[in-house]
Amino acid sequence: MTYKRAASMFVALVSCIALSGCLWSSPNEQPMSVTMRDGEFIFHWCGAETKTFQYAQIKFASYSPERTDGVAFQGSGRASLEPGEEFSVGSPPAGIQPDVQNLIPSDHRLMIFLRTGSSENELNGLRIQFRTPHPAEVEGRWLYPSGVIRDEPCGMRGAVTTE
Repeated sequence: MTYKRAASMFVALVSCIALSGCLWSSPNEQPMSVTMRDGEFIFHWCGAETKTFQYAQIKFASYSPERTDGVAFQGSGRASLEPGEEFSVGSPPAGIQPDVQNLIPSDHRLMIFLRTGSSENELNGLRIQFRTPHPAEVEGRWLYPSGVIRDEPCGMRGAVTTE
């Protein structure tokens, strides 16, 4: 009887952990969107002014069988993002000086990871991930971290108006 009770409790515990893991995706739901403009990914901040950060990083990974991972941007300085601010790899946030600048590939589906923080080893600020469809699908439209694509950059939860 004790064995059956222990097995039942184990199954219940594993089920709870598995189900709650699905609920922990909200940290990625950030007020930022991304679009393609002139062959470059443009990021648009839709939240309130961020805390100051000293380091910014943008990485990417392809969805192809020959998965490629790369660093598109790394830079340091002192910056914060204002509501409505746009930036890209080629035009980083004001105050951040690039150490690495490589265009994000725009010919296939990608995962894009944007991180900010105190340093390369302390990415304790923004942590945003985008799963892009083919980039042509977001040309002139805005992709949210949730995967939703809209015509306006700031229709997601947590967005602030700049008017």
